[in-house]
Amino acid sequence: MLRKALQNPSERVTALEILDYLTNEERQSLFDELIKLASVGHSDIELVRYEILSFDKSWLLENIENQAKSVLKNGTDEEYRRLLELYIQIDDGLTKRLIEKALQHSDLGIKEVGEDFNNYLKTKS
Repeated sequence: MLRKALQNPSERVTALEILDYLTNEERQSLFDELIKLASVGHSDIELVRYEILSFDKSWLLENIENQAKSVLKNGTDEEYRRLLELYIQIDDGLTKRLIEKALQHSDLGIKEVGEDFNNYLKTKS
């Protein structure tokens, strides 16, 4: 029921608020849905990112790239950009790996996203 609510924009905020009351295992079972929501722009993206960032960092680092693979498989520059915006809040190594993937992509829009974030990391250092 919560998974369906996350997919419905009119119910999403309530569903995201309920996540704070779930066990870790219950929240982890919805992680794939949260990653999908974090990969596109919408009015609730900051709440989605907040929920993702509230996971234990070591668990997050172990699981996020695997979950993001399905999103990025047929992803556009939108998915790469939104995930890089999230990754940059989690870990530089994680961010650099996705930047490299973007830079090696055949799609020019995705390459441009990689260049944007690569430049950002350089100025951040």
